[in-house]
Amino acid sequence: MAQINALPDIFAPTKVGAKARDYFAQNGLPNKRNEDFHFTDLSRGLSQETETAIIYEEYSAPIAEIEMRLFEDRIEVIGQKIGVCVEETAPILDRDVFQKLIGGMSRFSKKIVIDANCNVAVSIIRFPNSRANIEIAIGENAKLYLVEKQECCGGLSSFSCTISQAENSQVQVQTQLLGNGVDLSLIKASLESGANYNEILMASGGKMVRRNLEIKLQGEGAKAEFGGVYMLAGSHFDFSSNIEHLHPNCTSHEVMRGIVANGAHAVFQGKILVARDAQKTMGNMEHRALMLEDGARVNAKPTLEIYADDVECSHANTIGALDESALFYMQSRGITKAKAKALLTEAFLSQVFDAMDDEAEKGKILSEVQKHLEGMIK
Repeated sequence: MAQINALPDIFAPTKVGAKARDYFAQNGLPNKRNEDFHFTDLSRGLSQETETAIIYEEYSAPIAEIEMRLFEDRIEVIGQKIGVCVEETAPILDRDVFQKLIGGMSRFSKKIVIDANCNVAVSIIRFPNSRANIEIAIGENAKLYLVEKQECCGGLSSFSCTISQAENSQVQVQTQLLGNGVDLSLIKASLESGANYNEILMASGGKMVRRNLEIKLQGEGAKAEFGGVYMLAGSHFDFSSNIEHLHPNCTSHEVMRGIVANGAHAVFQGKILVARDAQKTMGNMEHRALMLEDGARVNAKPTLEIYADDVECSHANTIGALDESALFYMQSRGITKAKAKALLTEAFLSQVFDAMDDEAEKGKILSEVQKHLEGMIK
């Protein structure tokens, strides 16, 4: 039997941290023997990770109604307004091993309560070695614009965000995971009738990055949409999603596209579950990846688990290389090979954002994608 002192020193000095430490001392950290972590061995990655001292610099606040800055030793909340309450809370350890791990690592927790019919913008900036738990409860007909930015250069960080959406509420999320350390993060959203969840994600991976997205459509007519891109060069990024259709007439649409180079390793695990009573379900999932060199790796495991009979569900998965004929054609027209690669790759990734209505925000995201590609493709 494993001993407590055999575990890496990653758990918080809290009651929740002590419970998590006891659990993983008995059961061990998630490793390749766990089906959900077959491609990302957290046991080895966390055991090898050591924390480093971080010097924090002043960070200019973006325009937002609420800004939460997550540091190693504190959470700063700026700009609290009428109709929104920020209060103390504590992580909850449930049966999910990944949430149990992140909950045990969390040093600070906050809960945001948004009143009905309010429009709120929240910015969450995650600095190196921050380990925090955030809960957001959204009232009926309320709207939330959530921006999550990972400013984690090295070190070990974790983040858990649980979102509870009341009837007809709307959530729009923009996520940037651009650090280079070890990062574990989890987003859980539960949607009541008529609620809408929409997320755009951009990731560059790191030493070991694992991101879980769990959505429960537990009210009739709920809708979830997700679009993500990953651009990896010598890094590791594991994205795992689980979307559960629990009531009739719910819709989900998930699209992930990525490129890998310089020995990078990408993992995509996606699952759509349709419960027996969830008739008239529409759910589709798509993952497509390009390998820019032979040394890169992509593992993908899309899954459909359907118990209803009146549904429209699909999944698609392709892994390949750039079209050599297109590259040759562009070079024959005077475009350098590096520029041709960049243009084809950008076009491949930009299709994820075609459905965005806000052209200004779409332009900002595409600019970030282009900037990142310039550093990858030579």
